[in-house]
Formats: sequence, C-alpha cells, structure tokens
Amino acid sequence: MRSLLARTFLLLCVGWLLFGTRGIGFAQLSELQRNRFATTKAEAEKGDPEQQFQLGNIYSNGLLGAARNNAEAFAWYRKAAEQGHSDAQYSLGVC
Repeated sequence: MRSLLARTFLLLCVGWLLFGTRGIGFAQLSELQRNRFATTKAEAEKGDPEQQFQLGNIYSNGLLGAARNNAEAFAWYRKAAEQGHSDAQYSLGVC
C-alpha cells in the first residue's frame, strides 16, 4: 500500500509540474523543479528515509531535471533500505 501511495504521489507531482501549470513559463517550471529537487535532496541528506527513497527515484528515472544516474539511485535506495524503508528495499532488488 505504501509503495502504491508513494508512486502515485510522485506521478501526481510530476504530472502537475509538467501539465498542470498552465500560465507558468518554462523558466518558472524549471525553477520549481530545481526547488523540489533541492528540497528532496536536503531532507534526504538529513536522513529522512522517504526522501532518500524519492531521491533514488529521481536519479533512477531522471526526474526534476536530474540526469539518470543508477549508481546515485542505488546509493540513495540503500540508505533508505537500511532504515527499513520497504519500497527502497524492493528497489534495491530490481535496481
């Protein structure tokens, strides 16, 4: 259930950023993406396992302006998995 909820939330956020921002220019959209990425990374670096998992997804899928980087995704999934995050544990298995 948590996995489905996390993925749904991520897809909704990305969809909103890409399609639900009528009236926001490309530069502003890029700024929103950079801010979201920076916020997620800052929280992940503080040790939040959900944000570590989300950062792994960002790197794994090349979201929010980040380049795809499987090594970086694996590292963040591992940090979250070590704290008992079940979705991150699964992602490590398929990464």
